[in-house]
Amino acid sequence: MTQPPTRAARGARLLLVLTTFTLAGCISGMEPGNPAPVVVEVTSDRTAVAPGQNVVVLLVATPRGSRSLRYAKLTLSGAYVATDSVTGSGTQPVTIERTYTIPPATPRGQILVTGVAVATDGSSARVDGTINVSP
Repeated sequence: MTQPPTRAARGARLLLVLTTFTLAGCISGMEPGNPAPVVVEVTSDRTAVAPGQNVVVLLVATPRGSRSLRYAKLTLSGAYVATDSVTGSGTQPVTIERTYTIPPATPRGQILVTGVAVATDGSSARVDGTINVSP
């Protein structure tokens, strides 16, 4: 008779999950038949976090073709609030990687993670994802 996995084993498997919120549309300046002018990807090392724990969030913004990136912005809102941004580096990708410590008094809820990238020609991309907060 096989025993179901223990809670600790299930938790260990959950920690190995890398959540990726990928661009699924929401691109302005895109013409039919042409690739996205700007691509934004956001990843986090957790799908859920408890108050007092850390979560690592990574944003990578990549301009396509000869476009130059104006800026990239990472915003967390909801149960935890933070904003980080970087100016573009021409036609090279930019990265924002941050470790956020969720305060012990943070209520149960969700953190909305939003990544935005804007090229110098005005084209842009946005991606949203969530991280659950539960004690």
